[in-house]
Amino acid sequence: MGILKGLIFAVGLTLIALMRRLSSPQDSVLGRLPDSGNFVDIARHHKAEIPGLLIFRPNGVLFFAGHWR
Repeated sequence: MGILKGLIFAVGLTLIALMRRLSSPQDSVLGRLPDSGNFVDIARHHKAEIPGLLIFRPNGVLFFAGHWR
């Protein structure tokens, strides 16, 4: 395949993986850990209690595209 073609192929796969990850951001619902004031993702910590308020956290990457002068 050659070094140059392999490098171009690897860069292309990296860009595809990056676009896929940026197009589907993850989200979390937070709950409070017992005996603590810390809020954690309830999918990872099953002992977390959900208070009387729904706390939603988007875990996406912020991307700003603009025109620089």
